[in-house]
Formats: sequence, C-alpha cells, structure tokens
Amino acid sequence: MSTGYQIKEQNKLHFVTLQVVEWVDNSSAKDYVGEKELLDITIHMRQWKTYRQAGGLVKKA
Repeated sequence: MSTGYQIKEQNKLHFVTLQVVEWVDNSSAKDYVGEKELLDITIHMRQWKTYRQAGGLVKKA
C-alpha cells in the first residue's frame, strides 16, 4: 500500500476533505446499490438537509 495517505501519528488531530467528482441521480443509482441502500441514502440526505436548515453546526461558547 502507498504511504502517501496513511495516518502515521494516530494521536494527533487530522482533517479530511472530500470532493464530489460525479453525481449519480436516483433513477440510475439502482444500478450501483440495492433498493434498501438507496432508501437509506435518500433518508440520510433529507435528514442532513433538515439539520442544516435548522441551524446546522453551531459553535458553543
């Protein structure tokens, strides 16, 4: 395995960034995952949207 993406210092804080490289619409997503997984993903996305609309991550003093 390449050592470029391994976390060597396990006790330190690390940040991970992600990038979307291609969207898959719900009608073709069934080709990639099962119906239960697609339903779970859809529910999770709606919960996240509701969470963000309600104020999302709020820094506490």
